[in-house]
Amino acid sequence: MRRRRSFSQTVVRSRWPWFCLVFVAPGLVLVTVSLLMLRTEWQYRTNAQTTPGIVLRKYRSVDRGSSSLGARGSVSSYWVEYEYETFVGARRQDRDTVSPGYWETLERGRTVQVVYLPNRPGHSRLSRGMRISGPSIFLVVGVMFTLMGGAAEVGVLADLWRKYLKKHPHALQEGRPG
Repeated sequence: MRRRRSFSQTVVRSRWPWFCLVFVAPGLVLVTVSLLMLRTEWQYRTNAQTTPGIVLRKYRSVDRGSSSLGARGSVSSYWVEYEYETFVGARRQDRDTVSPGYWETLERGRTVQVVYLPNRPGHSRLSRGMRISGPSIFLVVGVMFTLMGGAAEVGVLADLWRKYLKKHPHALQEGRPG
């Protein structure tokens, strides 16, 4: 006599619940990354230390792929490399993007104000403000993917349940739903 397949076995054998995880898993990863980024930004807002630093080098990065200016490309970022000393005396080097106007005022050897995190002294920047655009985008996209995948998962499971009950109408009456 052939044993009837349980609902959980039906779900495991179907590929659709697994397909929905293609959206849920990356969505949860993006949400987690955005929350970690927001935590770092909050630390800059509440715990950051300032110290003088020295400009080592400045440069522009050029994006040649999406150029509207022809073959030379368009400038996408203005970078400054700098060195600073933490409160425990360790010398660190880092780099940060700055506005074009600020970049123009900087020269090699010039003193700049560096903002760093005391609990992560290798993590620094040249401005104190919160940078929430990146984490916000990650959060919105992550929540959308998670909700999309979660809603699809609920829909797929409901459809599988309906089909299971149609094929096995006495499953609930026997006290054996799955």
